[in-house]
Amino acid sequence: ATKGSINSSTGVYTWTPVTGDEGTYQWSFNSSDGYGGNATETITITVTAQPVLEYLPPTPSNLSVTQSNFWVNYTWAPGTGNVTDSYNLNVNGVPSTTSLTSRNDTVGPHGWSNITVWAYNNSGGQSLDSVSLSTQVQNNQPVQSLIGNKNVLEGSTLQFTISSTDADSDILTHLSNATKGSLNSGTGLFSWPTTVGDAGVYTWYFETRDNYGGVDTETITITVNPSSSPIPPAPENLAFTQGNFWIKYTWAPGTGNVTDSYNLNVNGVPSTTSLTSRNDTVGPHGWSNITVWAYNNSGGQSPGSVSLSTQVLNNQPIQSLIGNKNVLEGSTLQFTISSTDADSDTLTYLSNATKGSLNSGTGLFSWPTTVGDAGVYTWYFETRDNYGGIDTETITITVNPSSSPIPPAPENLAFTQGNFWIKYTWAPGMGNVTDSYNLNVNGVPSTTSLTSRNDTVGPHGWSNITVWAYNNSGGQSTGSVSRSTQVQNNNPVLADSGNKNVVEGNLLQFQLTASDADSDTLTFSKDNPNGSLNPDTGAYSWQTAIGDAGVYTWAFNVMDNYGGVDTKTITINVDPAPLPVPPAPVNLASTQGNFWIEYTWEPGIGTITDSYNLNVNGAPSSTSLTTRRDTVGPHGWSNITVWAYNNSGGQSPGSISRSTQAQNNNPVLNLGNQNVVEGNLLQFQLTATDADSDTLTFSKDNPNGSLNPNTGAYSWQTAIGDAGVYTWAFNVMDNYGGVDTKTITITVTAAGLSSKTVTLAANSAGNTGFSARTISENLYSTAVSNSQIGTRTSLTTTNLNALSVDDTSYATRTGTTSVDAIMVVNFTLTNVQSVNWVSLRFIGAVTTSVEPLYIGLYNATSPSGGGWTRLNSVTPSNTYTYVTLLYNVSSQADKDKYLALNGNTLTFSFAEWVNGPYGGGLSNDLYEATVNYT
Repeated sequence: ATKGSINSSTGVYTWTPVTGDEGTYQWSFNSSDGYGGNATETITITVTAQPVLEYLPPTPSNLSVTQSNFWVNYTWAPGTGNVTDSYNLNVNGVPSTTSLTSRNDTVGPHGWSNITVWAYNNSGGQSLDSVSLSTQVQNNQPVQSLIGNKNVLEGSTLQFTISSTDADSDILTHLSNATKGSLNSGTGLFSWPTTVGDAGVYTWYFETRDNYGGVDTETITITVNPSSSPIPPAPENLAFTQGNFWIKYTWAPGTGNVTDSYNLNVNGVPSTTSLTSRNDTVGPHGWSNITVWAYNNSGGQSPGSVSLSTQVLNNQPIQSLIGNKNVLEGSTLQFTISSTDADSDTLTYLSNATKGSLNSGTGLFSWPTTVGDAGVYTWYFETRDNYGGIDTETITITVNPSSSPIPPAPENLAFTQGNFWIKYTWAPGMGNVTDSYNLNVNGVPSTTSLTSRNDTVGPHGWSNITVWAYNNSGGQSTGSVSRSTQVQNNNPVLADSGNKNVVEGNLLQFQLTASDADSDTLTFSKDNPNGSLNPDTGAYSWQTAIGDAGVYTWAFNVMDNYGGVDTKTITINVDPAPLPVPPAPVNLASTQGNFWIEYTWEPGIGTITDSYNLNVNGAPSSTSLTTRRDTVGPHGWSNITVWAYNNSGGQSPGSISRSTQAQNNNPVLNLGNQNVVEGNLLQFQLTATDADSDTLTFSKDNPNGSLNPNTGAYSWQTAIGDAGVYTWAFNVMDNYGGVDTKTITITVTAAGLSSKTVTLAANSAGNTGFSARTISENLYSTAVSNSQIGTRTSLTTTNLNALSVDDTSYATRTGTTSVDAIMVVNFTLTNVQSVNWVSLRFIGAVTTSVEPLYIGLYNATSPSGGGWTRLNSVTPSNTYTYVTLLYNVSSQADKDKYLALNGNTLTFSFAEWVNGPYGGGLSNDLYEATVNYT
């Protein structure tokens, strides 16, 4: 093709003909792969001249622009002939129409306005050409606030900040020609720590720039007044000398010699000295960074300083002597370079040897010589560190000829291939002392006297060959030749599907098929945006629409996973629809309220819709409106399908549909607070309403009483002890996820019984019902079985204030593992209706400071687990030290487990025990139980 352009990768060809291109062109288009495959098609392109229309308007003229802050105004004139009725515009990609010859646009800072104007005639249509203009809105200059002249005392720091504004909100940069101090170009902060000798008058400018050429500047005078204080000058002539792992610095006082001492900072560590030198020890390749300030006892530290950063010098590596070498042709020469480095650096070994190999890390050089290597070689071998240090030695290696006929390695290994075979050929090495060849093909060894080998290879398979020469006297060659070859890919072949015809508005479908000699997985593709192509199956589908009529020349491709491709180009003729078939409606949406749903839609592109055919829940109807409202019962569905209708072309082939369910109304629960006297029956009714008349289910979040889920009837037979205030939630739910919850307060008033509080106390010495000592070792680590409690003789002391260690009052352990000793007291209280809470207090001591002391209650509900349950513990800090342990029985769960109420008699068992293998014993102890009951 001599006109237009083609993308060699995608195959997209583009040509926009212009006036004068009329005619017929016959061009060929080719596709080729990287393996010699090629396909060609020759087509004819006919360019028809643009018809001359009687009322075609001329192109607008004199397009010009004016602008100000953030607006651009365009004006133009009609073209000669004055048959223009209006103008079609495109401003920044947005089309519009106007009868005016001007257009005003708002444009952001530095923004562009791009306009194209066509003339339009109501009979002749749009002008062939247009006028265009691209305009950038003008930049606003930055405005810099007044800085003013400045004064500063010599030795002090002068600081100020340049303040600027910019109407465009541009990023601003601050600049100056100041030869002293520093200016932050971003923040505008100028800082100058003046020093002795800076006294004088300085005239400098300070300016602000934006990124669009805008600038504002001010020139100011800075006066530095002399200082009366003896501020010392900065030190001078900072220099250094160094040796192995040390650096020495020297300096001199500044002019004026008012320096009393020096402040130093060496590698971040501050110090002071009256000397003019400093010596530092520095590790291998280390840095020493020093800053020196002068100091005057009256005037303080100098504002200026001198600094130097110095790296300690590198120690060169030292390479041991290698010496010249001799080797017999066909033998292997090996030696290792040995080197040292005072810095302990990592060393690298290098050489210009053209044969053999040198390990750069270990220094091992190895050269398996072969026939033909005889001769004298002069090569250098060197050692380098990472800091430029080097040591080298040049040696001579003499390879003496071998008397045995070692064959040379084969040469000129080459291959040819066809469908699923590869043939290798080679030649013997120079000297022709080769009797046969040893092969290794894909890991399988073999021998041959031929100089060729043919292998069968599957699709895309690899053949890997290595060939050695062999001499019946000298053996196998030390060298070999190798080659890895992949069998060539077979390109897929796309079957010719032929040209296609379809009437616009109809569905075009056809199937692409292809074959591949390699049985590869194939992928289908196309070069056009219309329709859809299944890349796996090759099924193509295009739902044409009104306006698609025309002739389309498109390429379809098939590709394997190995770069093979085949392309077929077909012509698709889309014939105009005989009648103006309307496009399907678009943008079907719905809104809804209580028991109604309203649908809205829009006509499809083309605006040739006269009315709409509807189907709502199976009932057909017609309307000229783009809305429809339906009454829908509770939870009901509304299903609508809408077709466009044209009085000439009939109904659209496509339609839009939507199914919508009426929203659920949540139920509403009615319920208030309740009161009851304990022991009485509490009953009340939950009631609820539901706008949808749904079946309702009632529920509660508490375990007390019963609630009929269907009727909402609640009943609770309270008992003595239920007195209290309860905050509970009750719920009602429909079958569609709607729920309502009411939280109420139920007050249960006590039934006239008064609460009493009594404290029961028992001492471990001389109390009736007291028992102690374990009969056998208990291996259950958290409890002591009631059957393990024996009896003991009573003690003599009963006075709490006289509690003391009494070695006759405890039982020693009987085993070596878990529980050593236990003491138990049984409490009994009569005339008890109900128990509100029990508070336990224990005071006692043990004869060990390494074993924990426990208190617990007997769990009458779980005797199989040992009965006794730990409730609190402590390990005393010293032996014979009295400790206090507490526990409150207040929860209903604890009361059910540990308190036995038989009739009106309350009983419970309170115990202490020592746990551990160290022989601890128990002393005179106090057991106290405070009971609140009715």
